[in-house]
Amino acid sequence: PDALLLVAPSDHLVPDAAAFRAAVDRAAPAARAGQLVTFGIQPTRAETGYGYLELAAPVAGEDAQPLARFVEKPDAPRAAEFLASGRHLWNAGIFLFTARSLIAACAAHSPALLPAVRQAVEEAKPDLGFLRLAPAPWAQAKDISIDYAVMEKADNLTVVPYAAGWSDLGGWDSV
Repeated sequence: PDALLLVAPSDHLVPDAAAFRAAVDRAAPAARAGQLVTFGIQPTRAETGYGYLELAAPVAGEDAQPLARFVEKPDAPRAAEFLASGRHLWNAGIFLFTARSLIAACAAHSPALLPAVRQAVEEAKPDLGFLRLAPAPWAQAKDISIDYAVMEKADNLTVVPYAAGWSDLGGWDSV
């Protein structure tokens, strides 16, 4: 079977590793079934500094649920509406999918990215236990986040709610 890829920003704090592993376990069946899974943080306040995930229905437990759409960072009144609706989670930018699903989504929604990325992988070199992408072709790939390139356009999206503690540190002031 296809291996799962967990993509997580390096500037986040997730203090309860066991709870996060359990959330990944809950997400795994959907990812193996071809879904692009994102993890949504249960909001604790009307935050304007985060993007949001709008669910198709109010959040129902901790299992994988259909994701209706990504929502850009709102102003304060909209953030308050999102919090009150029960249908919005903060977008943590943490994803789980198979390589096959991600490549298919890129081909469908951002095909111009694939030639440079494929070449960077084909010309990659081992370096201290990991694979270093070839810098010249990688530099030719458009500088765009996975959210904009793929996730906001895909129709095979699922979200797993997560409420066991999370912080987007974002900068040294937060640390």
